[in-house]
Amino acid sequence: MERLQILAWVVLLVSPRLRLDFLSWHWIIYTNPFCRLDGLMAGALLAILVRKPGFAPGRLLKVAWIAFLVGAMLAITTAAYGVMWLTFSMAAVASAGFVYLGLFEANAWFRALLTNRFLMFTGTISYALYLLHKIPDDVFKRLHWKDAHPLAAFRAIVVISYLLAIASRSLVEKPFLNLKRFFEMESKSTGEAKVPSPEARNSEAS
Repeated sequence: MERLQILAWVVLLVSPRLRLDFLSWHWIIYTNPFCRLDGLMAGALLAILVRKPGFAPGRLLKVAWIAFLVGAMLAITTAAYGVMWLTFSMAAVASAGFVYLGLFEANAWFRALLTNRFLMFTGTISYALYLLHKIPDDVFKRLHWKDAHPLAAFRAIVVISYLLAIASRSLVEKPFLNLKRFFEMESKSTGEAKVPSPEARNSEAS
């Protein structure tokens, strides 16, 4: 476990430099999987952290809030100035902080925000949104509507992306998910420590 943790930290810290080198060589970094490794490593380090013996979620909530808020602001700022090699790192920091908060922040308004119906529905179609949003975006770019009417084009792209994602969920994802009954296996206990939910921690504390 310690070796994996060291490896994850090395990859996470080296990734920004790798992206910077790729840019100097005029390589595309947005779609390059090697330029997304720090995000994967941030998730791996978070998984290692919450499984450590004696892990106390409450101790790192403030750190998670700082990582989320500062990382998000820096990601937006660096993206606005075209410093994309650093934007990816800041997005990884913000995402790790947000995932931690989603797991362990027990604040009522925050939990209500995360569990509102629209956000939860978006979560069910999020992968299709990720895959398909480029279709309307590229169409509007080619028609030069994004430059002529940026706000209207953005709204139309969002609506069309949601419609495409809903169609994909109904026509592609659900039929494939229904096939999983042919491959079901009995769940086996792995003996790994389970991550407690905020509600479970509150009930234990009371």
